Amino acid sequence: MAQYSFKLQHEPIEFTNEQGEVLFTLDIEDLSFPLRFQKLVEDMQKIENKQKQKEIIISKKEDKEEGLMSKNQREILKSRNEALNEERKVLDAFFGEGTSERVFGPKNYVTMFFDFFSVILPALDEAGVQLDNTYDLIKKKYGIKDDEKEL
Repeated sequence: MAQYSFKLQHEPIEFTNEQGEVLFTLDIEDLSFPLRFQKLVEDMQKIENKQKQKEIIISKKEDKEEGLMSKNQREILKSRNEALNEERKVLDAFFGEGTSERVFGPKNYVTMFFDFFSVILPALDEAGVQLDNTYDLIKKKYGIKDDEKEL
């Protein structure tokens, strides 16, 4: 019996830690990638906007000193930590379960997602990923013209 093997024309982008261990991969050729990435960004923005509103509400409450932090400061920190945990879940839904743990470890820090996207976005740019031109690439590959109405 003849045996055949397939070789993909593309390789997913691998993101590794300092020890060379793969933290996660991105298959930028996946047609669902731009849609899923857009949803990731929108979901994270929703969480951030909700958090900003919570912080505004908390900061307008009457405050009381309680040791090293005031009551409002403590409430804001607790709320921020909860928002970061929500963002971890969104990240895991996109990149795969456990990704946030592999990337950030068990603790949250204020700039963790800024740091994350400051690595991801330049890597996507370097790989030539332009999220807004995926449809144009499909049209070009399959010879679809804008004036064609039927398949």
